[in-house]
Amino acid sequence: MAASCFHHWRAPIYFTASLLLAFIAISTGLLPARTVPLENSEPGIPLPLLLKASTSLRRAGFAGLAALLPVYPEYFFSLPNTTIFAIPDSSILDFSVSPLLLRDLVRYQTMPMKLSMGDLLEKPKQSCLPTSLQPRNIIITNSDKELMLVEINNIALTYPDIFLADNLAIHGVLAPFVSAKEEDGELALNFPESLECESKAHELASVAHESDDNVDWGTVIHSLSSNGFISFAIALNSVLDGILNDDADINSVTIFAPLEFPFLSSEWDVLERIVRAHILPQKYSPKELAALPGGTLLKTLVPNRLLKIHGKENSTEGVDAELQCIFESANIVIYNKSRPLEMTETKQFSS
Repeated sequence: MAASCFHHWRAPIYFTASLLLAFIAISTGLLPARTVPLENSEPGIPLPLLLKASTSLRRAGFAGLAALLPVYPEYFFSLPNTTIFAIPDSSILDFSVSPLLLRDLVRYQTMPMKLSMGDLLEKPKQSCLPTSLQPRNIIITNSDKELMLVEINNIALTYPDIFLADNLAIHGVLAPFVSAKEEDGELALNFPESLECESKAHELASVAHESDDNVDWGTVIHSLSSNGFISFAIALNSVLDGILNDDADINSVTIFAPLEFPFLSSEWDVLERIVRAHILPQKYSPKELAALPGGTLLKTLVPNRLLKIHGKENSTEGVDAELQCIFESANIVIYNKSRPLEMTETKQFSS
């Protein structure tokens, strides 16, 4: 009887070989057009856009990533808006010894929002940016508008705006934002430990332990991510600095989390206001929320904004379905909201 089991030890070899062949093919212009309809992938990247981006990468000298992009688009695109920081070809081959290692590297080099070079120059130093490898973040360590200089994780952007589209930006960088290290005989990503914003959730958790009355925002972000609310977790993580500065004394929260949150590419101040509109500075358990009479107005983290609650449906303004509790602790409760709030759904009042 013929052997039917898969020889797992050969997988890295096959993966590296296929990647190398794709690299050679696209470097010499021999890679044929892909016939698989990428519209069926998540989140659905049009094939013409992928081919144009791949061509721009190849012309800019990033043939390795140009080969990887159309072959493994799922490595890059977790949400509709994306920024990719392309790395040199030598780094692609160094990390291709393991499919999982290369996948995590690419996701760490990718942001789930679109930022052009101009957008990056507007960010102040030490700005924390989310990556597609949550909960890992990257940080702008240096920025100079006059010199058109941006460094992320102390790595310079050497080729800005290689490709720009409505929902995609690609920049070239001098080296990967992360190195590799050996663990138990295998290579793993070695994340920088000296960066202030790295693993922000862990920092926030440690701050919370200093006072048992504070909200553990690290737990909030972890709970959102683990329950599938990735885009809202990324948005919350992006604006946490402002929330902590303005509302550091909050000791309980109610959060209405939408499964799809299409505002990640919004301006920072707009994004922060929208996220804040989904958070109440007080915990309302499922029982307490159900007991609220129709028309009740609840204070949000947006100054002078109230959230109106429907009575019978026990749901926020504009939503007909009941809210489902996805996480609850002593001072935190998170509900699944069918769609994100818009500012028109909150009511302004005079304090």
